[in-house]
Amino acid sequence: MSPQFCAASPHLSERDEVLPAEKWDCRFGQQTARGLGCAHLLQSPAIRLPSGSMWSTNRLTVDFIGIDKIRDAFEERTVTILHGSEASHLASHATTIAAVRERNVKDGATLWRDRAKLFPNLDFCESVERDVSRLGKGDARVPAIIRHLHDLEEYSKSTAPGPFDPQRLGFVPSPESEATMQQFGEKRTFRGPDGKLTQFSWHYKMSPDEWRLYFLHRPTGQPRFLIGYIVPHLRTQRFDG
Repeated sequence: MSPQFCAASPHLSERDEVLPAEKWDCRFGQQTARGLGCAHLLQSPAIRLPSGSMWSTNRLTVDFIGIDKIRDAFEERTVTILHGSEASHLASHATTIAAVRERNVKDGATLWRDRAKLFPNLDFCESVERDVSRLGKGDARVPAIIRHLHDLEEYSKSTAPGPFDPQRLGFVPSPESEATMQQFGEKRTFRGPDGKLTQFSWHYKMSPDEWRLYFLHRPTGQPRFLIGYIVPHLRTQRFDG
């Protein structure tokens, strides 16, 4: 497989600390796809020349295998990567790419300070500030968080009020299992800006470091999404560490 190019800045050589080669692998179909794995880890689009029908899409689904730090073991999961092999693909990602560039958020403290201006359709629990604000300049987790928040922001602007439809999101979230919520539901309960405690199940899995972004969809309320928790992995019923 020809190498893919990750549209990220700085270059990969300057981010070796978030790409330890022995800690992850990536497969596209039956082929090893390290380039696509880099794109996933850096939350960047993967760009390549068109060379077959498999590349004729603006999103690719790959199997990513990485270390789960909670149980110190490898975990395989399916992830979606923004992709471009022709002009129409890049055009379809223009809004996302432009939004990230325009925000130009260098660190977590800036992201937290400007959250209302950057994401007017999102609300945040107080628990988010502690972990996001400590992320320094150049931390690869900042753009990852921004892209996922942007995903929810775009959903809010383009989707009418009503039941939550995760298929309309660019990235793929998932709910916690019933068993996990029964055993560890209190660990997923956070105080909202109104002072009320709310339990969260739906979440994104983000790289690097297997961070999570928990959110609650409000079918009719505004802002449309409440962000409950961002970053460290929480314990689950399956992996009680």
